[in-house]
Amino acid sequence: RQITFVSWNVHVGSGDIRSFVKDLTNGDHTDGRSVRHYVLMLQEAVRTRGVPPLAPTAAGAGRIPAHAPVDPIDIVEISRELGLSLIYVPSMRNGKSAREPAEDRGSAILTTLPLSAPIAVELPGERQRRVMVVAKAGPVSVAVIHLDPLGGNHRLRVFWTPWMRDVQVRSAAGLLPEGPLVIGA
Repeated sequence: RQITFVSWNVHVGSGDIRSFVKDLTNGDHTDGRSVRHYVLMLQEAVRTRGVPPLAPTAAGAGRIPAHAPVDPIDIVEISRELGLSLIYVPSMRNGKSAREPAEDRGSAILTTLPLSAPIAVELPGERQRRVMVVAKAGPVSVAVIHLDPLGGNHRLRVFWTPWMRDVQVRSAAGLLPEGPLVIGA
C-alpha cells in the first residue's frame, strides 16, 4: 500500500485543507499520480466548535487570527466533511479573553487510514504549551510535533531557540513507538 505523508503548519486554520486534499487525490502534487491513502500531520490546526468557555481564572495565548478574509477551518468539521480519521489535541486556547471567539489550536493527524493507539505528550517549553501527538496510522506510526520557534522572551533567542528545540525533541524521543515511524514537525 502506498501512503503519502504531508507535514503542514496550517497557520491557525488558514490552510485550505479541502482544496489541498482535492489536489492531492487528483494527482496535482504527485506528477499526475492520484493519491488514495495519505496522512496529514498538521500544526496549528484550529477547533472552533465545542470549545469550553474561558474560565475567569484561566490564561490563554495571544489570539492569532486566520489570514483575512478567511475564517479558520475547523479541524473536526473538515475531518467529518471529508470522511477522514482524526486525532486532534489542543495545545492552547486561541485568545486571552472570554470576549474573543471560543477557539483552540493544536496538533492533528488527519488521514484516510484508521487511527489507533493515540498518545499526547506535553513538551517542555517557556512561552506556549506544545503537545506531541502520536498514533498508529494503518501499518506505520505517525507523530506530529510543533516545536517552539522562539523560547522565552527573557532569553537571547539566537542561542536559546536551538537549545529549546533540542530539549523538546529529546523529551519526546523516549516516548516514540518502536517500528516504522514518520514524524512531521
